[in-house]
This record gives sequence, structure tokens and C-alpha cells, in this order.
Amino acid sequence: MAVIRERGIVMSTRTWITMTLLTLFLFVPPARSSGMNPGSCLLFPYYDASGATISIHTITNVGTVDVQIIQVFVDGSSGEKATNWTTIRAGDTLTIAAHGVYSVGTGFMYAYVVESIFSHLEKKADVLVGQEIVLGVWDHQLVNFSMNAVSFQALDLVKDERLHLDGKEYTCAPKTLYFPRFFGQDSAFFSRVILINLTGGQYFNVSAECLIYNDNGQVFGDYISFDCFEIMKLTDISAGTTKTFLLNTNHAPQEPWPFYAYAETGAFRIRGVMATNQDQTVKIPNPSIFAVLVEGFGTLGYSAGDLPMQIEDPAVYNHAMLWSTDPSGT
Repeated sequence: MAVIRERGIVMSTRTWITMTLLTLFLFVPPARSSGMNPGSCLLFPYYDASGATISIHTITNVGTVDVQIIQVFVDGSSGEKATNWTTIRAGDTLTIAAHGVYSVGTGFMYAYVVESIFSHLEKKADVLVGQEIVLGVWDHQLVNFSMNAVSFQALDLVKDERLHLDGKEYTCAPKTLYFPRFFGQDSAFFSRVILINLTGGQYFNVSAECLIYNDNGQVFGDYISFDCFEIMKLTDISAGTTKTFLLNTNHAPQEPWPFYAYAETGAFRIRGVMATNQDQTVKIPNPSIFAVLVEGFGTLGYSAGDLPMQIEDPAVYNHAMLWSTDPSGT
């Protein structure tokens, strides 16, 4: 057996390997959702089944075995669910338009691996990746953007039709969302934020803290509230996102270089504060939300969808799940 000598310490190769593996195990970070790895569940932050705006969703199975999935469309107004099942073969890609499988409504969609067709029970198979394209009109303005689906990997599943995004059943939903840039809103720039409440479900309203940063480190605070799903103008998130406001702060006058004469930029952070049910008898602190920034320019449909950077905290249980229809929010 080989022997390794290091600074006077003598150990066998087997002992050295064992200690190395133990060290790696002790320092393995907790499971993180990151949203960029193949998973057993995909969140698509937007769908439109009205036909006025076309949302096209793609799900690809990058694994080596066939899987059965369920697609769950959550209506943004009522919080009600509609479902569709399909089998995706190994290496196959499924692309659908929301209005082709669901007749009405606007909201968000998630898809997850199930045990069989017509089953709602979760199954571990981290083989799904996804993407969506949105082509249409919001408030008489053209929008055309695409973004990746957000991926959640399966951990220790509890097969109860409730996908807990808590770092135990699935990887964590975010606690804090960061958007590294937005353009100051004026007649040229129009931006919106897609907001999804991941805590409490259809019977809960969530309040969130929004911190707005100018391009020189100054910070300004605001609060918003919404129910299960909403698309807000960036100026409704905070009046501090307008170009006029930013220009009257202690901003960096030469940013964004070299377009400082035409545009102003900043950043913002969103974090859930409290989710409360309709009669205010149940309150859940530190709720999880998800958001997407859609920035538009001009009237020709120039737009881009930005997923946030995020921080998860599995130590703070906030009932994040897809998707609660229980009045208790659990």
C-alpha cells in the first residue's frame, strides 16, 4: 500500500482518501436552487392563454429515461389551477403555446415529474430544463422577450401534491431577489415586474420591501403588496425608479457610460415581509416571492426579460411551495 508523507505526518493512501472525503462532506454547501441546473420541477413565471399575447413554453428531457410530467397553470386573478399531463421521452423536447392547452387566463405555470399520467404525486428525476418566449402586447406596448424556466431539484420528496421549496423536499425558493440594473423610467424606457407569491397560495396577500439603489450607492425604500400574481409597472414598485428622481439624487453623472446623456440606471432588491390570509387570522413572516424584470424601450417592441440573482435561506421556513389552495396556506 502506498504511503503519503507530508510535513512529518505519515498516513496510508486509504486513510488520506478517507479524510479527504470526510472533509469534502463536512464542507458541502446546502442544496441551492440556482435555477440553472436540470431539475424535477420547472417554474415558468408567465403564461397568457387569451391569445392576445403568445407565451411559448419549452420543456426538454436531458436524461436517459422517459418521464411523465404534469403542467399546472395557475390563474393570476383567481389562483385556481388547471392541469395537463404528458410524457417526454429521453432526449425529447416539448414546445407548446399556453392558449393551445388552456383556454383562458394569465398567470404562471409550473411543471414537475410525476409517477404516471393523471397522477399528481411527485417523483424525483432531475432531468428537466426549460425556456419560454413571450410575444405580444402589454398596455398597448409591444413586448418580446425570452427567459429560462427556474429549476428546482428534488431532495427528500413527500408525495402530497404540495411541492415544498424549502431545501428539504425541493431546493429552496429565494428569500431575497436582486436585480443588478434597471433603466430610469421616462418616455423612452418602460419596465414591468412580474410578481409571484410562493407563500400561502391563493388565499394570501404578501407584502414586500423594495430597496432602490441609484448608480452611486444611495438607497431608498418602498413597500408593495399583491396577491398570488401581478404584473406591476416599475414606477408602481417605487417612484424612485424614474429618471427624474434618480437625476436629483447624488448619482454618478458619467454613468451609464457612454450614454449618460440619454439614460439613467439603478438597481433594486425585493424581499418578502409578511404573507397574510384574507381575514388576517394567519400570518407567515419572511414569505418567499419570485419576480422577473421586463424592460422595454421605445414603441417597436424592444424588450428583455431578466431573471433575478437570489439568496436562499433554508434555515428560515416560510411555507414556500407550488401551489397551496388551502386557506391555512400550508
